[in-house]
Amino acid sequence: MNRSMIKRVISFAIIMLAFYFLGRVLVRNWQKVDTDYISFNSLNLIFSYILLIVSCLLSFQIWRLILHFLGENITYFEAFSIISVSRIAKYIPGKIWGPIGRLYLAKNVGISYETGFTSIILEDSLNVLSGLFVFFICLPFVRSNLIASVYFYYIIPIFILLLIFIHPSIWGRFINLLLRKFNKQQVYIAIRYPKVLLLLSFYIFVRLIHSLGFFYLIKSFYFIGSDSLLPVMGFYSLACVIGLLIFILPAGLGAKEGSLSFFLSLEIPASVGVLCALLARIWFVSVEICLFLFSFRKVKI
Repeated sequence: MNRSMIKRVISFAIIMLAFYFLGRVLVRNWQKVDTDYISFNSLNLIFSYILLIVSCLLSFQIWRLILHFLGENITYFEAFSIISVSRIAKYIPGKIWGPIGRLYLAKNVGISYETGFTSIILEDSLNVLSGLFVFFICLPFVRSNLIASVYFYYIIPIFILLLIFIHPSIWGRFINLLLRKFNKQQVYIAIRYPKVLLLLSFYIFVRLIHSLGFFYLIKSFYFIGSDSLLPVMGFYSLACVIGLLIFILPAGLGAKEGSLSFFLSLEIPASVGVLCALLARIWFVSVEICLFLFSFRKVKI
């Protein structure tokens, strides 16, 4: 058995184990849930989908803006199609197939490998930073000493390091180091730090919309007060960051759900938190599939 096959088996085993424990928590604790709080609200569900779709559509424009700052220009629909089609590949174990697919599709519309690679690294870095920032601003409203300790000892240092890392002079050296390893042409990063911070502010805005959508997803079937709005948004943002950073699992499967259900248990019953985490995956994947089906026949392959 070769190394890639072993990695796939390990990834699959971890995912199955994570979902097994999530399912066990859901079953064992469901009886503790007050059924008076369970009620379906179709308007909240529709609103959650609207917010999610809007956040996706805005993220396509931000990637297009990144390319523009790097000296390349594509239409909005090209950005829409490239991201929508390539995102499906992220569910293949290895975490690299999504970016590889995007680089391939971007090359077909005239984007060089070097520029495409640079844009993806910057996009992922800004996604992580935006998630951490939303968590920061929501943290004061979380009623947990454990989260506060994690905040001071881990989250703040990571956030500061990433802010330093995305400075073009540092980030550019990192990009060129990676390009040398792949025997690709070196790139000159012309983008300025204020523009990088502008992009970060856009990603923070998108993250807020996305997280707000998740809150309304919960409200579509479970009564949750407005005092839980910011903690839930912060927890969801942090769980998304964890899913991005766990490279061994495709699309963060298991890691995102496990961390999200744990965080939510600080605000709502554990079994409801697990159910919310599982529904969040279905919620997001359903939109990704719709965007993929809409774009697939129109993208240049």
